Amino acid sequence: MEYEQPKIKPFSCSIHSKETICRINKQPNASHIGFCVECIMELDEAQRNSLLSIENVIENAVMDEVAQLDIRIDSPPPSQYTDILAAELDLISKLSDHISSQKEQVS
Repeated sequence: MEYEQPKIKPFSCSIHSKETICRINKQPNASHIGFCVECIMELDEAQRNSLLSIENVIENAVMDEVAQLDIRIDSPPPSQYTDILAAELDLISKLSDHISSQKEQVS
């Protein structure tokens, strides 16, 4: 099965209502944040270079959040979780043994 990018809800441009937003201004304090193709065409090159795609904005936000949470994939899970999983595996093993012994009694 091939990975499919999640769909991003399209937002209409506040200036050009028939167009959808495709770029976001890097400057959070800017008066105009979302830009459609029409808006982008009206900008000079320096202004165009200060825009990010919506996908990049989302990716940057996720990476910032991960960095703030100090999530490390290479670290082992906390012992409280591994203890729960070990107990579950033990219960599954005991249940499997019990089922096998019941099968032998029936046969």
